[in-house]
Amino acid sequence: DKTLIDLFYHQVDENPDKIALVFDGKVLTYSDLDQQSNRLANSLLTKGVKPQDRVGQLSTRGIEMITGILAILKCRGVYVPLNLEYPASRLAFMLQDAAADLVVASDTALVEKFDLPQVEIIDTRAAASCSPDRPACQSASGDGVYIMYTSGTTGTPKGTLVSQQNVLKLVHEPGPIAVKPGDRV
Repeated sequence: DKTLIDLFYHQVDENPDKIALVFDGKVLTYSDLDQQSNRLANSLLTKGVKPQDRVGQLSTRGIEMITGILAILKCRGVYVPLNLEYPASRLAFMLQDAAADLVVASDTALVEKFDLPQVEIIDTRAAASCSPDRPACQSASGDGVYIMYTSGTTGTPKGTLVSQQNVLKLVHEPGPIAVKPGDRV
């Protein structure tokens, strides 16, 4: 009955000053990551994100990507990962197919190279002035987490909703691949 956000909050509460992320010389503690993602989540809520709304995630790999994913999940949203290597037409199709009309981006300049009509862009840095308090949303174990698009045998991408339960099963029953405390990924 737990969710990814429940487990994340547990880590924040138990280990607020421990390192959560290191990327390109920048270090974030669990507390820092919680507050950054709360700011963005609160910004998304003011934009009207409701439970299970689809929100595109267009970011280079890094802290902003993780912050964006956590923020979307804290709103009970479903994130749609958008690969920067894909052509604009494929990204537009994925957003339309997923019914996502909002995209979280680590840099609005990234979005300018894609023609994504009918989509509102939220720059992760623009949320810095929002409240760092945890949003009031309570995730549910049956919620979707993200929509994964495959290439499809027909050449048309097909979206598959991955649920909280799917991800947690992978974490708790990892098979040959297991991540343990102290591991670095």
